[in-house]
Amino acid sequence: MTFAGLVAARAAALTLDQYGVHLKGKPGEMIRGAIKLTNDRAHPVVFDVGTFDLSAPRGTLWPWLVLGRSEIAIAGGATTQMEYTVSIPTNAAGQLLSRVSFTERPASTQAGAVSFLSRMSIHIAATIVGTEVYAGAVTGLEVVGRPTPLIRFRFRNDGNVYLKPSGPCVIRDAATGERVAETVINRVGEAVHVGRTEPLIGALSPALAPGEYAAEVSLKYAEALLVNETFRFTVSGEAP
Repeated sequence: MTFAGLVAARAAALTLDQYGVHLKGKPGEMIRGAIKLTNDRAHPVVFDVGTFDLSAPRGTLWPWLVLGRSEIAIAGGATTQMEYTVSIPTNAAGQLLSRVSFTERPASTQAGAVSFLSRMSIHIAATIVGTEVYAGAVTGLEVVGRPTPLIRFRFRNDGNVYLKPSGPCVIRDAATGERVAETVINRVGEAVHVGRTEPLIGALSPALAPGEYAAEVSLKYAEALLVNETFRFTVSGEAP
């Protein structure tokens, strides 16, 4: 019997020198690179390597990403590398995006054998210089959770590249304007992909008392200000 999936760090077999590749190039340009992989275990392991195109529109520019190998064997404690080639089509615009997965292959197929396998995924993105459109909007917010609540903004990506909007949020009493709390939205830099609406979260501490509030939020991507808005919301006496 084999159990596959994400496992605890102590059982993981693979370490990468980069957990995401973001390239920039022009239409028609070819970019080559490599990712270093290290086997953290004492015994050899084999990984099956696969890709899934997440570009928008998906699949129309395939195969813009070619990996050097579909399987990688690594000796115990050793390091190797996986080469990749990105060929940006001449009609490409915005961003190309693919998920690359590394799935450990079972070492034994004998009846009754039990193994805990690791699976890891990263993204390889290629932004086409000169064709980027950065656009997005906050479509609403809610406050959820007790005793330490979260403020959750819904952010819509209307552009053609993924965005990682983040920034400060100040909570004020709607009646007096007094600052009662503050937080950082999307501190970890979660991406909002093209055409998607995703929640961007910040922790609020201390918890907000029931009442009317105004949330002043400034979300930025790189040097471009995407959102600088104020939203009113209500915290009731009941648990969200």
